[in-house]
Amino acid sequence: ETMVDQFVDQTNQVAAMVIKPLAVSTYSPTLFTNFGANTTLNIKATSGNVFSFYVTNTNAALRYFQLHNTATTPAGSAVPLMTWTIPIGGALTLGTDFFTQAGMNFSTGIAFATSTAAGIYTAATAGEHYIQVEFK
Repeated sequence: ETMVDQFVDQTNQVAAMVIKPLAVSTYSPTLFTNFGANTTLNIKATSGNVFSFYVTNTNAALRYFQLHNTATTPAGSAVPLMTWTIPIGGALTLGTDFFTQAGMNFSTGIAFATSTAAGIYTAATAGEHYIQVEFK
């Protein structure tokens, strides 16, 4: 995205800007998708920003979606940087309203986990979670 002038009114000292989408990867986030094959996985092995995520839970118990600041796949008992509760049989979405338009920075790398515990990674059941993460 880039900003372009829509009009500039020098007399009244006002201006308007509009986002102009660009069809190049330079400014576009990357979409990571996991259709339940993994309960934890490294998304990006270097520093990056998370812009949004969507995750579902088909289990009959609460599950936790975790983001880890690591360049590798989190192992059992790994402590997440952030954790959110995924409702029973429901979905959870967070976007730029939480992460801001600039995204939240993960200085080492970006990894996710679906867990049965909030504060540490304890593997949930594979196949019960659909995950999408937008990152750069």
